[in-house]
Amino acid sequence: MAQVSNRPVGLSFLILVLLLLDLVLHGECFFFKKRVTLLGEPTKDPTPLSLNERGLLNENITLKEFYVTAQQPWKPVNKSETPSRRIPTLAYVTPWNKQGYESAVMYRDYLTHVSPVWYQLRWQKPRTFKPNGSGDHSSQPSARDKAIQKESGKDDSQKYGYAMLLGRHEFNQSWIQEVRGNRTEMAMGGAHASDSYVRVVPRVIFEMDLDSLAKVLTHPERVLAAIVLEVHTQEYDGIVLEMWMQIASIMASDQKQYENFQALVLRFIRALADKLHEDRPSSSSPPTSNLSSTAQTCAAEEVLGSESPLSAPREPGALKRRKTELILAVPPLMPVSTRSPFIQSKHVAQLSDVVDGWSVMTYDHCLHAGRMGPNSPVNWLRQNLDLINEAVDLAGSKNWDAKKKRKGLKKKTNGRQKSGRAEAEEVEEAKGPSKTSATSEEGTSMDSVSEAAPPLLTTPSEPIDPTLLPKTLLPRFFMGINFYGYEHKVDPESNRPVQPEALTSDAFWTRLAALSSAATPAADQAKKRGKEGEGEGVAGLVMAWRGGGVEEHVVRFETKDAKGKKSEGEIWMPTPLSLTRRLRLFEGAQVGVSIWELGQGYPGLMDALQHAES
Repeated sequence: MAQVSNRPVGLSFLILVLLLLDLVLHGECFFFKKRVTLLGEPTKDPTPLSLNERGLLNENITLKEFYVTAQQPWKPVNKSETPSRRIPTLAYVTPWNKQGYESAVMYRDYLTHVSPVWYQLRWQKPRTFKPNGSGDHSSQPSARDKAIQKESGKDDSQKYGYAMLLGRHEFNQSWIQEVRGNRTEMAMGGAHASDSYVRVVPRVIFEMDLDSLAKVLTHPERVLAAIVLEVHTQEYDGIVLEMWMQIASIMASDQKQYENFQALVLRFIRALADKLHEDRPSSSSPPTSNLSSTAQTCAAEEVLGSESPLSAPREPGALKRRKTELILAVPPLMPVSTRSPFIQSKHVAQLSDVVDGWSVMTYDHCLHAGRMGPNSPVNWLRQNLDLINEAVDLAGSKNWDAKKKRKGLKKKTNGRQKSGRAEAEEVEEAKGPSKTSATSEEGTSMDSVSEAAPPLLTTPSEPIDPTLLPKTLLPRFFMGINFYGYEHKVDPESNRPVQPEALTSDAFWTRLAALSSAATPAADQAKKRGKEGEGEGVAGLVMAWRGGGVEEHVVRFETKDAKGKKSEGEIWMPTPLSLTRRLRLFEGAQVGVSIWELGQGYPGLMDALQHAES
């Protein structure tokens, strides 16, 4: 018995000796091994030090300094004495990134618009409702369906199918109130008239193929009614509409089809803007979204009115709202390549009298360029700003009024923008209907969809003083800023870049820690230089500043597998300095910024957004 009891003791003693030996020889225990990184441990406690004082606005900051300090939130001792930025700012938040919801509330004082990515328009197949009394109430038209039908004046959904507005379950009234700061008064005037009120403008995106899109745009009544009803029911301040990217994708492949679609899209945008801009009543009572769906529709009908839902008289003493805004999410004006999507200056000018804002997607440059490189180089941003100014000049040019009955386009752009002045001269007679074309099940020809669109007015009904246009129109442009990055790698076999991987800030920090843990110190690299097959590792992990037309930091590294094969890699992630340079550029150009998206950022980026530093 004594011998049996001594065996576990002897085994435990042996294990203890091995652990102590491992600790002495390697500085770490096998069972409790902690990977020591070359970057050290990041500091995440709030700091009173500004970005400049922390060295985060230094082009030559080391990767270790950046890793340790950029994750600290800024908490100034006296916030009132710190210069803050004054720039229109639209920030997107997504349901799959809850951190963005928190950031929108935390930094609401520095935002003018918040756009939750909640709604999608998708095509649904034809449906057949069962007759009343069948016992299956779920197949009956809902109260909302009836309200939409009432507004649109027709319902062909049982015959042709229809576009359904999805995402209503994402609505969060308590969060919206937090973002708005529980402010009940809404200032009168145009966009950005009040710095104290954050406007909630959810995004609505078209997610359907071109055939379905043609059906919707040819008969848009139901979709228009659904969007307007949702905006009024939930008491939004407007919407961000994303649909131009869908037609811009066919520009390079089928110019004729693109021109046909653009006429329908322009008509749809004008019709939606007219409905959103029409005056509507608003009370100081909270939104009715916490009621049942039937009660919501009844309340919406009460708000919209029974006969003319968009022109109901205002109740005495009701709180008057600012104009409901329509913001378009559009691709860049300057294409990266001949096959990348873009919007033309003339279309911006055509819609300048009805659109309240433009969220320009000036990011993902490297994806469209098809090579390793920056996400949003500064020289490309400047080109987009030049084309925006051309669009503003075009909208206010002396020849614009003479061209207001424009009916068609004349020349292809060949993937490049032309001068705004030259675009104003490209006018031709309207094209006739196609003689032979494939017809969709709804009777809409894909080759002649433009016939359904009436002639478009390309000038405001009331002339605009050209000298006032830059001050009026430029702040409506929200230039895109990415809060995410990309990791680029090179395939060691083909020595060609592979598809880059998108990184949020959390993934970025995790990746840096992993690379740092595997990195070989410089002294050890010198000892092993020239040896083959010394094992896996990472070498040359450094951060460098790319100036000139780029103005971004890049993290470079070299990985090596177990066989000794080397592969280069780069990580392009926004830093406080790169963001500061872009904010200065946009401030000087009198335009705003749009952030995709808040939940992907880190404290250093939010600090750059908060205050201006020289």
